[in-house]
Amino acid sequence: MAGDDYGRPANVRWAIAFTDPDAYRIGGAPIGVPLHPVQLYESLVCFALFLFLAWLSRRKKFEGEIILSYTLLYAVARFLLEYFRGDTDRGLVFGGALSTSQLIAVPLFLISLLLIIRRSQGIRL
Repeated sequence: MAGDDYGRPANVRWAIAFTDPDAYRIGGAPIGVPLHPVQLYESLVCFALFLFLAWLSRRKKFEGEIILSYTLLYAVARFLLEYFRGDTDRGLVFGGALSTSQLIAVPLFLISLLLIIRRSQGIRL
């Protein structure tokens, strides 16, 4: 709501536009421009992730499966959500090809995947 986490310009029915000049002053959000509501996207993704993990917790096959599943799925979600972000303060690497969050998400995904595979095969760490 302060304008410090905003989306790219969007041409979708659910786009939002910041109108308070403080949103620009505090976070740099463009005023009056329809933007992807990344805050809502993130909330929906996290709620869906919660529902899935609650379901999985009753069916888990090994200790640590829930946290590893969370890390794996959130890394995917974070990587994809970053494409809708419009604020450059989140940091860009490799000439703007990836955001800092995407760069962090890649090894988290790979490590989580490796650990899930190993633990599901009964290999203890």
